[in-house]
Amino acid sequence: NSIIGRFANYPGYYINGFTDLMQSARYPYEGPDVTYIYYHHIPVQLAFTLDWLVTEAEMRSQGRIRFPWVKQQGYVWFINRIYGHGTGRVFDDQTARVRLLKPDALTVQEKAINHLHARGDELLWVILMNDTTEPVTATVRIDPQRTGVRLGQPYRVLDAEGRQIGGGQTVQTIHQEVPGMGLVALALPAEAQHFAAPPAVEGGHVQQPIAEPWGQMHAFRIRGPFGKDSLYVVLTGRPENGRATLRLAEDPEGSRVDSDYPYEFTVYPWPMDKDMSFTLTLEDGPGRSMTTDRQTLQGTSSSAD
Repeated sequence: NSIIGRFANYPGYYINGFTDLMQSARYPYEGPDVTYIYYHHIPVQLAFTLDWLVTEAEMRSQGRIRFPWVKQQGYVWFINRIYGHGTGRVFDDQTARVRLLKPDALTVQEKAINHLHARGDELLWVILMNDTTEPVTATVRIDPQRTGVRLGQPYRVLDAEGRQIGGGQTVQTIHQEVPGMGLVALALPAEAQHFAAPPAVEGGHVQQPIAEPWGQMHAFRIRGPFGKDSLYVVLTGRPENGRATLRLAEDPEGSRVDSDYPYEFTVYPWPMDKDMSFTLTLEDGPGRSMTTDRQTLQGTSSSAD
């Protein structure tokens, strides 16, 4: 995704005609309404906004700030990188990962300043980026209870190349100048907090050939970025009047049925350390029924917090 400039609110979709109404922070609360509001697009627009914000920090620091991501294959054109599941780096801190804070936990008063947060084992990083060509002094207000920041301890200020350019004793309100179109980062001391990335899935794909017209059965154990797995099962065949039933060994009384092509199932959420065992019963006509071999996708233990 490419974004030129910034938006102050959700601007809507399918803009009709030549207008700048959606550039107002009060639009669409105040009209006239010149777009369609698709409420299910709002979360994915938030996702690509965060994608842009993290990329901006990476580019301005020339890769000295960088975080791992997973691809979110959304609907239509909404394809984003999702962050937060693993540790990256902020300059010399290789324990940092993207952290989303509640709006009142840490605020930056100046609208010209974008701010991104990352949490290391013993630091809270506040990355400040100026979207204007002139220097701006950012007012950073911190709630120590909600952020874990340790007041009275020394903090550092680093420029886009990771060089220390300032610092002092941590207080609840910090004033920091950010150069035009520049980046500075505050390394704030915080209560010790260790993060461990989810373990990788091993043996996360099984397949079984099935008599026509069902083709192949493929099953995948998919590890999401937020500590839960999902099971995805799909059949490659296309019977005209088929009926597929998924039965989980852990839930013998429950079943999931799909009577339309493509024949596929998703089970979510699923604990990372719990095995997935299932069978499929396939019917494609009177008296034509078969049950697949029982398949198991093993779980993996995790030491993640």
